[in-house]
Amino acid sequence: MEVPANIPDGASYAKNRIVIIGHGKSPMGKGWGEKIDACDYVIRMWDNHWQNEADYGTKYDYGFFEAHPSMMPHFWQHKQRDPTEGWAASLLFHSPRAYCQMPEGTELIDQAPWAEIGEQLGGMGETGRLQFTRGTIAACWAIENSEPGDQIILVGYDNIHAGTALPVRAGFPEEYLEQQSTFSFKGYKPGRKYGNHDFQCENPVMQHLAKKHNVTVTFAQDIW
Repeated sequence: MEVPANIPDGASYAKNRIVIIGHGKSPMGKGWGEKIDACDYVIRMWDNHWQNEADYGTKYDYGFFEAHPSMMPHFWQHKQRDPTEGWAASLLFHSPRAYCQMPEGTELIDQAPWAEIGEQLGGMGETGRLQFTRGTIAACWAIENSEPGDQIILVGYDNIHAGTALPVRAGFPEEYLEQQSTFSFKGYKPGRKYGNHDFQCENPVMQHLAKKHNVTVTFAQDIW
């Protein structure tokens, strides 16, 4: 990831700071917007239009979505913002590019190598498969595209921070839940395992990759 040389105040130990913003509740009311916008790169999930400037900032370098034929019409219908640098997308169930109309230049990401690491660390969803949340896939992608010495800050990664799926209204802002673009939460249930997800293993996988690439991965609520 080619990044500018400027270092935000208070980050002299970090070569560059990269923020990835999820949809957890922890940023609400914290006033983190200025801290976020001061970082070198900001990666957001595609459905970020509900996020207020004071808590989430406005900088938007890379957008992230899941590439699947059933999800792309939803993306095109509800997307309200475009990133300045480009798009990245995770391949959901290895869906071929030919079946998905995506923004030009989208970088496709296969989570399979990272899922293998998760399985080696003991992770497995309740279905007997392991797939990561889109936030963790975005983080793994950022780690592998960062430079040694970079710092990656995870904002709103509440389920991953907790190592469990939190109750819906404890884990997600009402502003997010009210959007038509929002995941339906059909069948969602609190707990370590949900569907193909194992929330307890996602942070260990990120930390494993971070150590390998000599970058730091931290949660915003732990440092801000």
